[in-house]
Amino acid sequence: MGDRLRSYGEFLPVICDDAEIVLYNPTRVIDALDERRSVLSRFQSGRIMMIDKHVFHADKIADVDVFKLPMRASATYVSQRFADIWASHGLTGLDFVPVK
Repeated sequence: MGDRLRSYGEFLPVICDDAEIVLYNPTRVIDALDERRSVLSRFQSGRIMMIDKHVFHADKIADVDVFKLPMRASATYVSQRFADIWASHGLTGLDFVPVK
């Protein structure tokens, strides 16, 4: 999983005397949201406030396992392939919620 994750982000060490902790920071940003077909709530400025229904441009994320959208405070999105690999390794600690 480490190599797969490294290709989409970076591992950041956390200084802690009691445990070895590393945070993962996804850095792959893809403008993959189909805004016309998604259901969005917007601020008065027009910026996206919330995505109520996600529709992605499939061709932009077809071979991508981890990404974020270019908007500020984007969620991290993972592919079903990634979730399946995670589970097959017996890893825990993440809850995968299908986007609607």
